[in-house]
Amino acid sequence: MSLLRGHNTADTEAFQCEQDCGREIDGLCSFLGLSPSPEEKERVRASVTFDSMKQNKMTNYTTIKTLNHTVSPFMRKGEVGDWKNHFTVAQNEQFDEDYKQKMKNTDLKFRFEI
Repeated sequence: MSLLRGHNTADTEAFQCEQDCGREIDGLCSFLGLSPSPEEKERVRASVTFDSMKQNKMTNYTTIKTLNHTVSPFMRKGEVGDWKNHFTVAQNEQFDEDYKQKMKNTDLKFRFEI
């Protein structure tokens, strides 16, 4: 989890939760000033797994009618780095260059693989 300097916000990534979900939940609870029981933390942990969110209509976007899930579901496999199987080398290089240009003035950091 990282706290954005000068802002009352916290962010976490799916990668971070996959690596140590308990730590991420504890960090968010601390940020929010919450002291949940171990049972509540376990309920949260179970609810934020990829498989759980993929089945949940509140998180899988199946209620959004403008998305055609028969063509491509919003939540596909939940495999870190699977994007490599869909980009050509040229597409990846183009993305990297575009990303560097558009993100050069931010201190936000994103990881694309573990």
